[in-house]
Parts: sequence; C-alpha cells; structure tokens
Amino acid sequence: APWWDPVWIRDERLDDPDTVLEARTQLWHIGRVTHALTVSDILAGEAGTVEISEHDYASLGIAYGSPPVRRARVDAEVSWEQTASGTLDVSGALIAAFGVAGSPAHVISSWTGQGLEEDWPEKGDDLNGGWSVGRATLARADGVWREPRYRDVHVGNGVRLDDGIEGDAAEAFVSAPVTARFFLWEFSPRLVLAYGVSRSRVERLTFEITADVQPVFAEPGDEEEIVIALGSRNIGEEIDGVLPIGDPRRSAYLRTDRGRRSIDYLIALARAKLLARARAAEVKVVVPFAEAVGLSSRHSATIIDDRIPDGSATGKVIHYALRADGVGEDKSVTRAVIYTIGVSLIMTAVTGGVFIGTMRAHISMNTEQIVQNRVEFFQRFDRIREEQINQDEQLNRVQGSLIELTATVNATHDDVQNITGWVEEERRGREQRGQQYEHQKR
Repeated sequence: APWWDPVWIRDERLDDPDTVLEARTQLWHIGRVTHALTVSDILAGEAGTVEISEHDYASLGIAYGSPPVRRARVDAEVSWEQTASGTLDVSGALIAAFGVAGSPAHVISSWTGQGLEEDWPEKGDDLNGGWSVGRATLARADGVWREPRYRDVHVGNGVRLDDGIEGDAAEAFVSAPVTARFFLWEFSPRLVLAYGVSRSRVERLTFEITADVQPVFAEPGDEEEIVIALGSRNIGEEIDGVLPIGDPRRSAYLRTDRGRRSIDYLIALARAKLLARARAAEVKVVVPFAEAVGLSSRHSATIIDDRIPDGSATGKVIHYALRADGVGEDKSVTRAVIYTIGVSLIMTAVTGGVFIGTMRAHISMNTEQIVQNRVEFFQRFDRIREEQINQDEQLNRVQGSLIELTATVNATHDDVQNITGWVEEERRGREQRGQQYEHQKR
C-alpha cells in the first residue's frame, strides 16, 4: 500500500503487468543496451536532465495537447456477504423467567406440565429470522430428584351412586365432600438456540481530488473531470490467502485498518490519473547524433531556443530515435514533454465518514513563468493574425485594381473595334463614290 490493492483488481486483470503501475506515475522501461526491465516516472527523468542547445533550427516543433484536468472524482463500492453463525444457550434465562412467576430455583414448574412437555421444541425446529433450535431437552424433576408437590382442590359436596337407576333411586347421593388432587409438574430444561444469517452488504465511498494547476486557455467543455468508478471483489472471500473483511460479521469495512489501505490505493490512483494529464505540450527537435546517443526515456531534457516562450522548455523525454545514414552529418531525433503545470494535489471532499487527509505531489515548475509564457505566446499569435489580416486587405485592394484595369482594357478594346468599323465603312463609301464618278464621266 498504497500502490497496490488486489481488492480493486478483477481476476482477469491480475496477470496484466500494467495493472501494477496504475496507481503510480510510472511506465515500464526496457534498457536499449542492457535490456534491463525497470520503471520510469512519466514526469521526471531518473537519469538526470540533458541540456540541448545545438539542434537543427528548422526541426523545432511545438504542439499543445489537451489542457490539464483539474479534478478527479472517485466513486467506489465494496461488497461482501455479511454472515454470522453460532449458538446461544437460553436455559438460564428461561429458568429465571419461570422463577419470577413462582417456580422454585433451578427448575421450571407448571400445573399443566403435560402440554408444556408435548409442545417443547425439538432440535432443528425453524424459529424464523435466522434462528433455529440447536439443542432442546426437558427432563422431569418431580418424583425423580425432587419431592412431588401437589394441591388438593374441593370440587363438590357429593357423588351420584348409580347414574343408571330409574325412579326415585336415581336421585340418591352420598353426601360427602369431594376433593381433586393436582400435581405440580417440575422440569429441568435445556434450550440452546442456533443462529445463521447472511445478507449482502455494500459500502460506498465518494471523494474528489483537485489539482492545484495553472489555468490554461481551453475551449468550453475541455476542462473535463476524470471519473474513476470501481467495484471491489468480494471482500468476504479470501484474496491472496487473506480475508480482507477480517470478521465476516462486520457491518463496515472502510473504517478498518485494511479498509484505509484500500482508500489509500484509490487516492494514489486518482493522483496518478491527474499527473498523467498535467502534461500540456510537446517539443520536437533534431540534434547531432553524438549528443543524442546517450539519451534514453529515463532522462529529462531542457531544449534551448529563442522561439520557445521564455527561451527554453524542460520536460521528460517520451520518444527518441537514433538514425545514421552515412551521408553528411549524422543526426538523431528526440522529443520531450514540457510544461508540467502545478505545484500540488489537494483532496477537497471526502464522504463515507472516513478521514483520509491531504496528498501532495511535487511538480517543479514556476507558475508565474508559465503564465508569462502563455501571455507572450498569445500576444505573438495576435500579432501574426493582425499581419495576416493586413496582407489580406492589401491583396483585396490589388485584386480590385486588377478588376478595374481589366474593365478599362475591355472598354478600350470596344472603342478600337468601333473606330475600326467606322474607318471600314468610310473606305467603302469612298470606293462607291469613286465608282459613281467614273460612271458619270463615261
């Protein structure tokens, strides 16, 4: 913890090596020469920072990506079957209750003991609500190890001699008191109840982590919120040989020490997602082969160029290619991610009744410098746009002059054709008048 928690990893993804790094700001790295497998941070180069000042001037390329995401929301659910089973001996409580009603110590007594004995529960009887009878015995105590107790009750003053005699003799009675003797039934009870219950439990946790990053100009809707929705495996079953819930009778998981480890993983996962989206731009340059041969994607790079806002950009090398064609100067290509914006990640909201605290991830970048760089970039963009508008206006004026000149040329051409036609008509008229004059002379 907090970088790994199998509670949140589904079975089908346990063998995926990328799953191990999901909560870390790292990716797998294979050494170009040694082929050693290590991990490398996506923002900071473990091998140090290389300064690149000599590069092909025309090769510089700057590309702005998506704006940093400012907030990550985590919606997580853990589920398990809450189970409980066992027995509860209620014999003592039963004897105490009968004692309040007048039964002697250590036994229960009843004048209608036969019905009590017949209705006494048996082992396995279902009592509903998850309860059943685990063990039940009812042993007679009176006449066994206790002296019988009874009560004589007067029930009449005479007894009919012969109910089958007819006539006056039918009314013959023996005039004597009649007494009924009722024995008090006493028992030594044993009643053990068994319980076994199971119900589905779901515990939900929702919180947000806000990144303290520099606001970046973006289209409306681009400042999206990352939503991480996760469902756990059954924490009531063993995972890696351990029962995450510990005691399946528990009604809460996230409040336990093991539950806090699961929360720590969620915080680390949200932090990693935010940092991965904190990269806002890429810079690409071509450098001499000799300067790039020692580079790897475990390095950071500082590219120095006057055309970059503030004159330089520093970031993690995410791609490089070495190329030697044997013609002219050997060159290679390297590309670095720049402008990792912000200074910390701070949790702003926690629900579910679990205190989590504050997470911080240091990102080395001067916020004021970033603001100034962005302002200068957009000022430069506005100047270029204004120059483009001026050039368009000049082009429109030239096109208008050409149209006017074309119209003038077309009009002149029409005038020339008109003059030519008039001259031709005048020539024909003179020829006709000359022919008429010659005819008159003859």
